[in-house]
Amino acid sequence: MSRTSAAKDFQPISNCLPTPENSPSNSSEKKQPTRNSSNSKTTGGVKEGRAQSKSTGSSLSKTGSGTTLSSAKERAVVLKEAVMHAKRGNPQSPPLWINDWSLANHDPVPVSRETLDETECWLLVLMEPADPREGAAVMEHTLELYGMPDNWNRTVEFYLEVIEDLPLDIIIDAFRTIRQTSKWFPKPSEIRGSISNVFWQRQSALSRLRLMRERMEPSRPLFSAPLLDTQPCPTSSCS
Repeated sequence: MSRTSAAKDFQPISNCLPTPENSPSNSSEKKQPTRNSSNSKTTGGVKEGRAQSKSTGSSLSKTGSGTTLSSAKERAVVLKEAVMHAKRGNPQSPPLWINDWSLANHDPVPVSRETLDETECWLLVLMEPADPREGAAVMEHTLELYGMPDNWNRTVEFYLEVIEDLPLDIIIDAFRTIRQTSKWFPKPSEIRGSISNVFWQRQSALSRLRLMRERMEPSRPLFSAPLLDTQPCPTSSCS
C-alpha cells in the first residue's frame, strides 16, 4: 500500500479509544473530542494539559479519600518534569541508594521514613499509565515520519495494547529511540523492545521500597501486601 493511499484511508488512533464517558482516566473531564481528532494536533494538546497546573511546594500530599488539589498540582509538576527529561533522552531513574540497599545483607535502611515515603510517592506518580489519548498522540506524531503501515485500521488496536500500561515519559522516550534507530515503523513487539530499562528499574525500586518499609516496621510480616499496588501514595504519611 502506498503512503498516499494509506493516508487517504487513515483512521485517527483516537477513534479507536474509549469515549471520555467510558474511560476511567477521563471520567472527570468534559468536552474532550474523539471523533474529529484529525482536525487538531493532539501532540499540542499534551503540552497544554501539562502546563495548566503549577505548584510552589515540593512535597506530594494525599488524603485517605483521594487526591487533594495540592497533590494534583504536585503530580502535574512531577509528570511535566518527567516529560521534559524523556524528550531529552534521559528518563528519570530511581535514586541509587535504593538499588544499593540489600535485604539479604541485613543493610539498615539508609534514609528516614519521610524520605522513603516521599520517594515512593514520586515513583508511583511516575509509573501512572498515560492517558490513552496522550499515548496515541505520541504514536501519531511518529507516524507522520514513516507513513501509515498496511492494514493500519485493522491493526491499530494491537499498537495501543503495547503502550496502555506505560507512563507518558516512557512512551515518549520509546518513540524517540524508534525515530533514531529504525528505518521503518516497528511492529508492536518491537515497540515494546524499545522501552527504556528505566521503566523496569522503577518497578524494582518500588518493590525494594516496600521491603525497606517492612524493615522499618518489623512487627509487620514481610510480603504482607503486594509489592506493587495501585495506590497513588503509601499510607497517610504523604498527607
